Amino acid sequence: VCDFVANVERSVTIDEVNEVFRDAATESLRGYLGYCDEPLVSSDFKGNPLSSIFDSLSTMVIGGNLVK
Repeated sequence: VCDFVANVERSVTIDEVNEVFRDAATESLRGYLGYCDEPLVSSDFKGNPLSSIFDSLSTMVIGGNLVK
């Protein structure tokens, strides 16, 4: 499990963050990054060959600039 936290230069929305990760999972990081928009748990990913899976349901934006 990896927790991603970043301060970004401009205010963003959860939808914008999710769109960036969804695009990366289907384009530049295809085969490495997965994108999940279902309420799954870690055991659902057992045997998944991807390096990382982005859980879009857990995306948070705090104060507009802190992405978690």
